[in-house]
Amino acid sequence: METKIQIIDADYQIENETPEIRLFGKTQDGENVLAVERDFQPYFYAIPRQDLEELKEKIQKEEFTDDKGEELEVTEIEEVEKKDGNEEVRALKVYTSVPPNVPKIEKQVYEMPETSECREYDIPFYKRYLIDKGIRPVKTVQIQGEEMTREAFDRAIEIESIEQAKDEDIKFENLAFDLEVYEDEIIMASFASENYSKLLTTEEIDNRDVEAVKDERELLERLIEIINERDVDILTGYNTDEYDFQRLRERCEKHNLELSLGRDGERMKFKRRGRFSGARLKGRMHLDLYPFIEHILAPGLDSETLDLDSVAQELLGREKDEMSWEEMKQSWKNKQDLEKFAEYALKDAELAYELGQEIIPQMLELSRITGLIPFDTCRLTYGQLTENYLLREAYERDMISPNRPTRS
Repeated sequence: METKIQIIDADYQIENETPEIRLFGKTQDGENVLAVERDFQPYFYAIPRQDLEELKEKIQKEEFTDDKGEELEVTEIEEVEKKDGNEEVRALKVYTSVPPNVPKIEKQVYEMPETSECREYDIPFYKRYLIDKGIRPVKTVQIQGEEMTREAFDRAIEIESIEQAKDEDIKFENLAFDLEVYEDEIIMASFASENYSKLLTTEEIDNRDVEAVKDERELLERLIEIINERDVDILTGYNTDEYDFQRLRERCEKHNLELSLGRDGERMKFKRRGRFSGARLKGRMHLDLYPFIEHILAPGLDSETLDLDSVAQELLGREKDEMSWEEMKQSWKNKQDLEKFAEYALKDAELAYELGQEIIPQMLELSRITGLIPFDTCRLTYGQLTENYLLREAYERDMISPNRPTRS
């Protein structure tokens, strides 16, 4: 079977002690596709102090174990010639069975007196795969492979071969959301997209876009349902990592609800990216606009503050509705002017959506350039984006990358 997709997310999981690379993508016809690669092995490089064969023999004979005394398997050792800056070096490419073994084995190999240094042991496994295969997210790839059965996807494929192909124009389903919270409880959830506007709240409000629910638990259930029903490719908002998803996690835990927003039904997890903990939705792109604006766009903005109102005013020429936090609290507490409050909440989601329409194309283009998945691209600094670009360039030039400087 031959399939063309644009990759929007990537990760790996371990099944039956075998690592599986998972590529989440979309076809030109709008099908959601999962592609799985099982034949790619994790590895790192070991550079000998003097004799390559001596180090190779030492690694082959060594019995590597973890802190619990369990065996760490070295599956293969390959002799390679690489460029290290302007010099040619001979190194050992040390393979192991699962990605978590890499840093454990590397540490023990590095401590061998025959080893000068180890390289490229801290590159995440899914990123290693994308680099080695020459694949760039949000660009079209052609996949050959056998069809599999995975219920959460329109199609699933076990990869036999994969390569970049001529780009196709693929439209992504984009949805922006925003929450309003009062006394730690989520009282409103607003959504905006192309030709779509919705506000969930526990009060009856005279507005055609308002959907009333009986309590916070039902609001949370309906929010999860909307994102899954609309089969969102890009979920966006403003400061959703640090605020909205933190609140969602807290309130779902209180109501004993699973915050299952991934395309395969997986629950949301926070992943550290630089200074930010990003809310990861497997198989979807959760693109928080705020960290991208702070890291990438802020130096070119006139605004001294990066709140949604100031940024939207500068980039879109639009402002939020006038309503202070004190007015919102009084409105909800006294059940007065709720129509105005609802309009305010809907406007927040609408501005986030329109801002996303301006900014997200830049994020996706940076993903194509750097080779990073969009989830990472929107949260990293210029320096981190450049580092990842250079990692890929180094591989393509048959260079072995230097290690990151230590804190010392």
